[in-house]
Amino acid sequence: MASAILYFCSHYALLLLFLACFLTPLIWAFFLRKRKKRGFFLLLFPLFAVLNLIYGTEWNNDYVAKHGVKSTGVVLRIVPTNRWVNHVQQVSYECLIRTKNGKTTEVQFVNNGNIFYPEQELWIPPTIGETFPVKYIPNDPQNFIILTNEPGSQYSSKFSCTEILMKIAPAKTAYEFDRNDPARKKTYRNILEQYLQTPCDTNLQKMYREELRKL
Repeated sequence: MASAILYFCSHYALLLLFLACFLTPLIWAFFLRKRKKRGFFLLLFPLFAVLNLIYGTEWNNDYVAKHGVKSTGVVLRIVPTNRWVNHVQQVSYECLIRTKNGKTTEVQFVNNGNIFYPEQELWIPPTIGETFPVKYIPNDPQNFIILTNEPGSQYSSKFSCTEILMKIAPAKTAYEFDRNDPARKKTYRNILEQYLQTPCDTNLQKMYREELRKL
């Protein structure tokens, strides 16, 4: 029951806010206008709807992370939708998740970043045929999260690798601009060593290992 409520609140936050703003005045006007004490509690409904719009996804993901079961998913197909959010077209990822009893169930998510846990600045959805680690609620597998920090997961390592790659370019530019600055050289070296310690692209690792040797 808790999972279903949290799932609904997190995935339909705007609908819940609309209902709260629309129904609260009606209920107040027709039923509770003369019962001010009860009417006061009714005002908590819009307040909850606003808080849910801000924190609903976080509440749900924390619940799944705490009570969910680890498993693996795979993307079957990627389907564009007719919905646009902030001028970005939403895309539906249709997937399979293997449950703890060995069966598989069909699930889906959209490319809005809410599915990733812990939350990341970068959205890196899995590609078709790519497996990824998940946690899901056993009695409600539609309520699941994609783990972005699962040890040993090739998919999860994409997040850390990409984050480090974004640091390499500016560090390299700063070092090449002033090769006599030992601080910039040290920073560049540390970032290269950090990348080589992660399970990232082997071809890039060869290149950066050679780069590190020249420093």
